[in-house]
Amino acid sequence: MFSPASQLRPFLRLALCGPSGSGKTRGALALASGMGKRIAVLDTEPLGAALYAADFGFDLARITPPYAPECLARGVREAGERGYDVLVVDCLSRPWNGPGGVLDMVAENRSLGMRQPWAAPGEAHEDMLLALREAPCHVISTLRVNAPHGSWRDGAEGIPCPEQRRDILHEFLTVARMLPEGRSMQVSKDVTGVFMGLSDEHGRMPSPCAEHGHRLLRWHQGVTVGGGIMGRALKNLGASRDPEELARRWAWWEARGNKQSPSLLRDSLRHAVADRLLELAPRAR
Repeated sequence: MFSPASQLRPFLRLALCGPSGSGKTRGALALASGMGKRIAVLDTEPLGAALYAADFGFDLARITPPYAPECLARGVREAGERGYDVLVVDCLSRPWNGPGGVLDMVAENRSLGMRQPWAAPGEAHEDMLLALREAPCHVISTLRVNAPHGSWRDGAEGIPCPEQRRDILHEFLTVARMLPEGRSMQVSKDVTGVFMGLSDEHGRMPSPCAEHGHRLLRWHQGVTVGGGIMGRALKNLGASRDPEELARRWAWWEARGNKQSPSLLRDSLRHAVADRLLELAPRAR
């Protein structure tokens, strides 16, 4: 029955959550541009992905009301059949609370006096999620949070509750909050570990970019981010026992090994060095 486990590298499922105007669509397209060449977009927004057609190359399918979950499920399956590398769903909130979405379907069933108003809408919604789970490509979904950042209602582990089914964020490997102030984001869930160490002291990092997407793709491919350089560098730097020695080792790394490293790797190392200096500071005194 049991056998040795092997590392699983599934297709990526990412969610970008945020209020209107926080940069979800552009961020999703930027991520997608680093994850593959063939990008498909299922667009439910009147002024959505097409606004960025000059900046990113992608194929577009527009979904108009009614936003029944079946429509999105068909689009997801078609994207898989056509062999796209990345699918962007903008926005996944529409099949839930948009015109003709799940909540409208339930309300209509109740007005008709049906005993189980959630039965058919719930099945349609679950089939849509099944299509997203089984899609043979990476999927990036945007989710609307219709409230200012400071008043978001948080769920378990500080993850925001977007306009969708309550447990929707369990469907994703990585979840990021898009912050309208300064076009930054906070990653609240990341099974890949790609974003570990990239945030500042407030837990924020720059908005999604192609380099983030490339790092995620390398994780999916089973390639160690930075080609193993990160691990060797951290081991070398972590061996330091006093601030002066750490400063000398970091200066050497900056002058030699670090120049050929991706910018995100350099940022990770800087954060690691800063953390190490904080650890050593009490000892130095």
